[in-house]
Amino acid sequence: MGADTLVAAITRNLEEDDFEIGQAEVGSQHVVFGRRARFHWTLTRLHIFVFFLELANVDEPSGEQLVSAAREYAIANKPGLPSGWQTGVATIPVMISQVDAEQAKTWARRKRSQARWATLDFPVVIELPTDEVAYRTDTPLWGFAYFPLLRRVVARDIAVPAAAKQGRR
Repeated sequence: MGADTLVAAITRNLEEDDFEIGQAEVGSQHVVFGRRARFHWTLTRLHIFVFFLELANVDEPSGEQLVSAAREYAIANKPGLPSGWQTGVATIPVMISQVDAEQAKTWARRKRSQARWATLDFPVVIELPTDEVAYRTDTPLWGFAYFPLLRRVVARDIAVPAAAKQGRR
């Protein structure tokens, strides 16, 4: 299964989870994205953006650039009040690699969100040859209240289609 089929499966899951699907230019790439806003128990409205980026090869420098571009797009295109006024942005850039991406997977598992007010980054790397999905599974201090929600979105809407593409559940 190719990246397009995987993105279509993940997009269907996101739509079922009340994400609005769109297309945009992020960095220098044309991407499909999902966006959803929910009121969080911390009394903030969290705008979650999920971006799909297919890459021939993913490494840490390209991952950092894509995370930064996704963050800037989300901040610029978040409706409502400015970030920090009882509202915030969380970006989940999903980088899909066609080849072995061990360095990128290690980076995604340890990536610290940039300490920027009312903004979180939660990168995910999917390695197509192995179907492995890599993301941070611990809870850092910066953004600790929101990381369980972001992990649930990844586990429910992104990781399941990646594992199921070969018939595994």
